[in-house]
Amino acid sequence: MPEFLARRVVVQDLGHTTPCLEWDAALHLGYGWVSHKGKPQLAHRLAYEAINGPIPEGPVKDRTHCPQGHAYAGDNLIIAKSGAKVCRICKRASDARRRARHV
Repeated sequence: MPEFLARRVVVQDLGHTTPCLEWDAALHLGYGWVSHKGKPQLAHRLAYEAINGPIPEGPVKDRTHCPQGHAYAGDNLIIAKSGAKVCRICKRASDARRRARHV
């Protein structure tokens, strides 16, 4: 991951297959937001392109799991006001980390 993104990410080992990467900077509609090359861009798209190359054109299949592998289903699914899917497990962990930092 490029350094300008990595310095804004907090890596948390929550016991899952992969660590939880929490964006610790500006958000826009629930997504990491960063200014890069003079314009605002979504952090996850920049990270994807840095690792995999250009994002393919066309529609993206609806995701059924969050990036940490939790199902977007039942009590674990929150629909944000923006319409975005939110993982309740990850949101609780993120909220707890934010509260701990501000105590």
